[in-house]
Amino acid sequence: MDSRFKYILLVAIATLWITAISRGQTDPQPTENVRGSVADRSLRESIALRQKWQLAGRSIPGADAAAFRARAIQQKLQMRQSALNPAIAGEWNSLGPKPLPSDASGTGLQDYGFVAGRATAVAIDPNDASGNTIFAGGAYGGVWKSTNAGTLSTSSSSVTWLPLTDNQATLAIGSIAVQPQLSNPTPASSVVLAGTGETDSSADSYYGLGILRSTDGGQTWTLISQDSTNAHSFAGLGFSQIAFSTTNPNLVVAGSGSASEGIIEGLESPVAVNRGIYYSTNAGL
Repeated sequence: MDSRFKYILLVAIATLWITAISRGQTDPQPTENVRGSVADRSLRESIALRQKWQLAGRSIPGADAAAFRARAIQQKLQMRQSALNPAIAGEWNSLGPKPLPSDASGTGLQDYGFVAGRATAVAIDPNDASGNTIFAGGAYGGVWKSTNAGTLSTSSSSVTWLPLTDNQATLAIGSIAVQPQLSNPTPASSVVLAGTGETDSSADSYYGLGILRSTDGGQTWTLISQDSTNAHSFAGLGFSQIAFSTTNPNLVVAGSGSASEGIIEGLESPVAVNRGIYYSTNAGL
């Protein structure tokens, strides 16, 4: 190898070495878009961890959270009665219902603007010839009833609604059905079935405790918490559909699925076995 070739080779190696050092010292910093993506990912992970922590705090390992919730509601009702004691001073002013901001993160991550909750079920009472008696259910708003919702001459602002299930074990409603009366129909004696639990596949779709049944148009209710064999509990499920037969009004079918909260809290025991279609030949009793 002659001296000239050696010189060229050494110059080439030195050039490459200097270039490598220069690049190591002047590596470009992440662009704003890259930094933004990292920040967004970090924010999403933080929110996911926070939600996981919140959900973990709502479950009790080895315990039936539905039973605890039912007991808590009974305690709440007792406290409400105690609050009516005239010896206790203080007044409350109503703040709602009214729309609330939907973005719980405060960062605009999931912002739908102002919302007023999900309506999950609507049923017109077939025993009211005027068509004015209507039942409505909310994702966690209970069952409501109107006796003037079907009047075409009534403006929407004049329609009145009455809550019917505020003192029940759960306000999560997935379906409502009203039994048609074949003779002498009257809405005052309508049999109403309200399937509790919401099966809308969202993280805040709360579980139900069974089927609420009323024989007086929604004035009083009885909770049916399991099937007639006592082998299938309805706790942790959501009833997405209930329907009466129009030719045999005593026949009714109900479809049950999973509610997200029921799965998270492990209420379905065993998992998936209680889901499916149930039927009754005595009007849901």
